[in-house]
Amino acid sequence: MRARSIYIAEALQWLIDDGVVARFDITVEWTRASMLGAKVVAYQQDGTQVSAAYTWVWNGIN
Repeated sequence: MRARSIYIAEALQWLIDDGVVARFDITVEWTRASMLGAKVVAYQQDGTQVSAAYTWVWNGIN
């Protein structure tokens, strides 16, 4: 799972680089068979948090 959270972090890095957010917490887990879930919590510069959850279906991918 670590590799998948690294991919998400790399995709969101520009938000940190541009000062939009201060940092992210990213959690990735299989929510059920062939469905990957990710929770992203963004911490803004003032410390407030914004979170979002996503799921992806991985049918046929081994």
